[in-house]
Amino acid sequence: MEGENLIKIAIDEYAVVLVRLKTSKMNSCSQEILDVLIARDRLRLAIQETSELSGQILLKISQLDQQFKTLILQRKELKEIATWRKIVSPPQEAWWWFLEPSPESKPWSRFDWLWEALTIVILILNFSLVTEFITRFLRGGLDPLGAFAIITQSLVAALAAGGTLTTVGQNVIDRALENLHIPPYFHHEVKLGLAVFVFCCLLFLHASLPYIADFYVERGLSEQRNYQFASALENYRRATELDPNNMEAYYYLGNSYEQLQQLDQARSAYQVAVLGNLTQAFNNLAHLYIVEDQDYSAAAALLMQGLQQNVDNDQIRAILLKNLGWARLGQKRYSEAQANLEEAIHLNEQQASPHCLLAQVLEAQEKKAIALNYWQNCSDYVNGQNPDEDRWFGLAQQRLNSVRSR
Repeated sequence: MEGENLIKIAIDEYAVVLVRLKTSKMNSCSQEILDVLIARDRLRLAIQETSELSGQILLKISQLDQQFKTLILQRKELKEIATWRKIVSPPQEAWWWFLEPSPESKPWSRFDWLWEALTIVILILNFSLVTEFITRFLRGGLDPLGAFAIITQSLVAALAAGGTLTTVGQNVIDRALENLHIPPYFHHEVKLGLAVFVFCCLLFLHASLPYIADFYVERGLSEQRNYQFASALENYRRATELDPNNMEAYYYLGNSYEQLQQLDQARSAYQVAVLGNLTQAFNNLAHLYIVEDQDYSAAAALLMQGLQQNVDNDQIRAILLKNLGWARLGQKRYSEAQANLEEAIHLNEQQASPHCLLAQVLEAQEKKAIALNYWQNCSDYVNGQNPDEDRWFGLAQQRLNSVRSR
């Protein structure tokens, strides 16, 4: 009976402080709420000291508890309960210490599901961009710059995704946003903004790929000038993987393959550059057809296309005309060959190759006396580093020596 009296006293005290809380001003009732919490604790202790409770008492306690929850949930700006809870350290069954005010709701919060869906879509796009970026770098061969770019992008994308798709990541992001004093009802929008920001960064990096490819091309040219052909080839290969539209990279890649005598790979690279209408590629591929395949018709067709590119560089035009004259010589179309070679000489008189070839064209037309002048020019202008000219220099010496020995 004594226990039941204690419970009735505790219930009465609980009811009194609830009335006091109900009549207090909104958001300025910290003491009244603390009094209710303490009164509820006393009621819990009183319940623990009795073995039986009547239905009437249970019903009364239930009604008072419901009033308490309703009143607490109305205090949206209340922050003190969490602080008091740390001091008291109540057991888990003391649910009244674990009530939190309802988060502030805003009209646009009903769109939170949409922001979450958009965030997931953008994260998927982010991972797609990162995957493509990594694939391009790995196909071209990994170097320190590529490794740094891959690691940086992967970490940024992983952090953004972890903050949305994993519980730990969400907790970390939520705590960070709280530390920045961003209201909870803006968290979904901020996470979407973070995903969009990462997406924009990845798009910027992808837009920068052509510039990164140009960097590798320049590095390859520097190595090629220093006769580091294998290293140059690797840089050109990286450039083509990062920017498949970089026709100069394909041209220089073909040039490196040719210098390394990997002629099939050289042809393939030149063919891609030809598709991009790179004039030098028309010339180099035609040169391979002439020297390696003796396919003069295919070479002539390529060189004619190259000349139709409105070449305004006299040196490049002279080389195209020289090789076209060479192809016409192989086709035994001597008058056309002569015209092409004479124009090449007019554009670049000190280039040995057109003189050497024109001498052969004139000999084929039984104009040996005139040919001797061009054999002499061939001998005078020859470049020992050009394998074609080196072979023609030998022919020039034979012709000139045969005249001197008469």
